[in-house]
Amino acid sequence: MSSTPKNLTITYALHPPPSVPSPRDLSPCATRSFPLSFPTESQSSPAAFNAKLYYESLVSSIAEARVKIGEDLTAWRDAVGTIEADAEKEALARRKEEDGEDDDEGEE
Repeated sequence: MSSTPKNLTITYALHPPPSVPSPRDLSPCATRSFPLSFPTESQSSPAAFNAKLYYESLVSSIAEARVKIGEDLTAWRDAVGTIEADAEKEALARRKEEDGEDDDEGEE
């Protein structure tokens, strides 16, 4: 009996502001698969199943997925953060300018 390869699959769908360019040619929607390399029934009998090896392999695959997804999301965070920081600076400058105009009107 052959078994289907097992994968850890993670899907995300981000909704960044339209003005944010795609970092490193990443799509805001992605599905990533990471192979799980623990022994299958075709490789060993159920009696020989080793829980320790199973969980070590699973932890390794999760760590790999965490790193890759983390890299993707960090790139998006940085791209959005730059746009947001610029927008905040512009808003602060406008408020200071408006406050300055209000002060001038009160002096007359």
